[in-house]
Amino acid sequence: MVAKVSACVRIEFFRRVQPTWGLFGMAFLTDEEKGNLTIERMIFHIVGPDVEEPQILDEIAPPEHTDFFVGRIRIALGGNLFEFKERSPTEATLKRILADPAVFAESSSEMARDFHSRHITSASNGVFFLFQIRAGQQTTLFALIKYDIDDVVHYKIEARSDGHNKAKLQRLNENFVKKPEAMQKVALIRFDDGVGKIAVRDRSQRDGISDYFAQFLYAKRVNNVDDMSGKLAEAFKETFRKHREDLPESVRRNGMERIFDALRSEPTFDPENLEPLVNAAFGPLPEGSPIRKTLGRSLDRAGLSEESFTVNANAVPRPRKRQIRTNEGVQIIFDQEASGHTISRTPMDGGGEQITITTSGVTVDDAEPDDSRRRR
Repeated sequence: MVAKVSACVRIEFFRRVQPTWGLFGMAFLTDEEKGNLTIERMIFHIVGPDVEEPQILDEIAPPEHTDFFVGRIRIALGGNLFEFKERSPTEATLKRILADPAVFAESSSEMARDFHSRHITSASNGVFFLFQIRAGQQTTLFALIKYDIDDVVHYKIEARSDGHNKAKLQRLNENFVKKPEAMQKVALIRFDDGVGKIAVRDRSQRDGISDYFAQFLYAKRVNNVDDMSGKLAEAFKETFRKHREDLPESVRRNGMERIFDALRSEPTFDPENLEPLVNAAFGPLPEGSPIRKTLGRSLDRAGLSEESFTVNANAVPRPRKRQIRTNEGVQIIFDQEASGHTISRTPMDGGGEQITITTSGVTVDDAEPDDSRRRR
């Protein structure tokens, strides 16, 4: 069978974006800053739909159990990037604390009342934490956390003289537990040259932020979901191009198609749970696979290693051109719309295919220039 080989056309389908602090900028904290978190001040107040008014408490000075809370805060660092809108009350309050440390407790109670007033009836009871944190020598952070309070049953082993041990149980109310899910909402805020930057983790909406938390912060997302969707597609394409020959034949023959099918189903991209997308695009991969490492680096360069979002299918359009290459060295490049009428494919015994091109006329029927000598 002879088929005409057409010229490959480069299709540009990603909208160019201007570099911002989010998508193309630095991580929220450097590795050095993450390793040097120190809680300088802490306070919390009781909030929730079952509480008519917040119960205002005094500052815990000096801070207590800081290793426990620093561990929880580190877990929350990989949040979605937000920035304050103009005239944000929360931003103004935090800047007042930076300017005058004496207003720390009073300002925290103002924020707790504001946060409490926005609670929806389905929200759980808990506490509103304000932490002031030092990250290395130069960086001050604030952490605003809505922390669930849980009932737990505590056990204590009592040794008896007869050699038997007895367990004594005690139910404890209003406890802070270690599991990450206990932190219902987290906002970490830093100010660089007076500009507030926020990392948000919202348990109720992992790929964004709930309405009442966004209203409380008076903040908007830094990175546009369309831009992130395009960058995600590019990261997967780049990885496939680099590792095409390392993948099984079943993936190698239509890897681009697999990527676009996976992303156009509008999945939730979560850097902490990449398996669904990785499996859809590349099939099962071992834990230490070089393909995983390449993808991780591509996502990091794209500014997506700490972002979660629902992919917008309209930002990942299917390319107009499709390519077929055969074992005999035949290459066919055609418009997707031609499939089924101009191009028809019939399976044959033994795994082969009969590919038929139906045309109203041939416009070029010439030898392909051999420029191999020129390239040498």
